[in-house]
Formats: sequence, structure tokens, C-alpha cells
Amino acid sequence: MKKNIPIISAAVLLICCLFLSGCSSEPYTSSYNAKGLTQSHDDHSATMSFSEFQGIKVFKLKFEDSFSKSLLYKLKLETGSATIYYDTDGTKKELVSLKAGSVFDEKLSDLTCSSMYIIVEANERCMNGKFSFETKVL
Repeated sequence: MKKNIPIISAAVLLICCLFLSGCSSEPYTSSYNAKGLTQSHDDHSATMSFSEFQGIKVFKLKFEDSFSKSLLYKLKLETGSATIYYDTDGTKKELVSLKAGSVFDEKLSDLTCSSMYIIVEANERCMNGKFSFETKVL
């Protein structure tokens, strides 16, 4: 019996390591530096405003069941540049490219997905931005 204790202990430790190391099933991850960042995020909307931002911020949004789905977005950026992407099917697509002074209030219509990722990418320091995204069923 005493000979089995080290073997059992090693097996339990190995199993714990395997389960605790888990892999993320999310295809995108956020990684950024920011000052004055405020954000809110729920299943159907996401907002972020900042005094400075550089990096990648990812939001996952869901849609209610319907045939006519849209993404409403309002974007404002004072300085710098950023690109907003979306992914509904495993492929990252450009939604809009923002330059200093950009203002957008638009929608992406006729979506057939049940959820989507919004990926905000700023390769340079951006200042005084406000971005909002909302899923709508029309």
C-alpha cells in the first residue's frame, strides 16, 4: 500500500495540472495600454471611451433570434488611427478604418449570425475616443 502512495499522488498531480492548464476557446484576446479607459459590455452592447489607447480590445456580442439583424455603431476618434474589425464566421473582416477626427454613426445590416466579435485595433497611440456597438433585431 505504501508503494502506491507516490504513484497515486503523481497521477492526481498530473490530472490536476491537465485540468487547470485549460485552453481558451476564444479566438481573439485583448491586449492594450490605456489611460482613462471606461467600458461597459453586456450580451448585446459594448462601449469604450478613453483618453489614450493603444493595442487590441475585443468584445463578443450576441443577437436575438430573428431574420433581420444589424450592428449599430458610433465611433469618434480625435487623434491617432485605429481599425475596427468584426468576425461572424471565423473570418476577421474590416468594419471601418478610423483616422484622426473621424466620426461614424452607421449600421451593418442583414447579418445572419447568432454572435459576433468586435475587434478594436490601434497600432499607434490614439487619443480621446468613444466607441459604441449595439446588436439590433429589426
